[in-house]
Amino acid sequence: MKLRTLGDLSVEGITFRRQKVLLLLAYLCAEGPQPRRRLAELFWPEAANPMNSLAQHLVHLRTLPGAVQEDGSRVEVGAGMQCDVRQLRALAGGNRLEEATALYGGPFLDTLNIPLGADLEEWVFETREALAREVRGLWLTLAAGAAAHGRAADAGELAARALNLRGAPPPDELELPRLHHLLHLAGHPLAAGVARDAHALGLTLGVAPELAAAAFVGREQELAQLARLGAGKVAWVSGPGGMGKSALLLALARSGGWTVLKARADRPYGTLEPLAGGTPVTPAAPLAPLRDPALRVAVDSWEGADDATQAALTLAAHQRPGAAVVIVSRRHPPFGVDLHLELGPLPHAALAGHAGLHELTEGHPTLVGAALAGEALDGRQGPESAPCRRWPATSSCCWPCRKRRTCAPPPARWA
Repeated sequence: MKLRTLGDLSVEGITFRRQKVLLLLAYLCAEGPQPRRRLAELFWPEAANPMNSLAQHLVHLRTLPGAVQEDGSRVEVGAGMQCDVRQLRALAGGNRLEEATALYGGPFLDTLNIPLGADLEEWVFETREALAREVRGLWLTLAAGAAAHGRAADAGELAARALNLRGAPPPDELELPRLHHLLHLAGHPLAAGVARDAHALGLTLGVAPELAAAAFVGREQELAQLARLGAGKVAWVSGPGGMGKSALLLALARSGGWTVLKARADRPYGTLEPLAGGTPVTPAAPLAPLRDPALRVAVDSWEGADDATQAALTLAAHQRPGAAVVIVSRRHPPFGVDLHLELGPLPHAALAGHAGLHELTEGHPTLVGAALAGEALDGRQGPESAPCRRWPATSSCCWPCRKRRTCAPPPARWA
């Protein structure tokens, strides 16, 4: 049995017309287990006996098998009752974004037409907006993924769906720059309107970067994890050379909303200078450029940054001043982070959509990119050479010479 709340308020497969009863069930689905007294006071604030009113509505709910479970003073949704809101959030949490957005049939409780108390009415509207914002974020993540793969037109259409989502409030100062980037990248006609709204709020919009549509495949899960990084969170991306760390940052930049900083070591805080708007970063306020919670910044790479920048980023990892920060390195993080992505060769499943690609490249991201770009792999590391004697020929010899007959460095697991 399934409760539908998005664009409708009904139970699939049966006719049940008591909206207040279904609203009570929807509240339990969205908010989880609740004390009886809390429910009574919220739903019947002016009733002579709110607890009695709750008891009567629970009687009606019990006619739906498995709808509710009562445990003394608490009430919760029963194991036999599914709900579209819960399913949407579970799918989104599992990175199944297309399925999650497909569940959004319209604004939360859009067909509700019964009088409500002030607090309950406020909850309905706040939940409606919050869910719509969540779904808008899913559409934007899908659009960013399309942009990261060089599919600008698809990115624009997905961003347009995010902008025009039914039930969603007007885009805020965090959403407008992302929407504009994706729409502008695609040359979509809605970009001009978004730009006007952004300027009306005093926002300065950057120009969508003219990034080549380089091949990007196999790191979709990592890209989605970084795209969901929240304000004040720190992520670390590590792995040996050639594992696609820079390509991942390029995809982030193409997807919009991220500032990617190239590490420099020629002067103190040189890496962070682009964030300071011409104001020198000083030892007295090293975190000033990172205090904006709307900022999403990636640093490529830790090893190439000067000591002062490394110290500032270490301090940011401890204090979390506001910005979302991604740091790329060949090493493991020297401090605690919220997300650590270790990149290695791509598994076979990540390349399942490209027949024979894993067998040809053994999942090495550099070779995958070259193959997708149409480059001849046999000539990428020089002329044919004699078999290497350092690594056992029964494994991969000088990897991957058994595929390309050329002497190449061994994989990290043999180094």
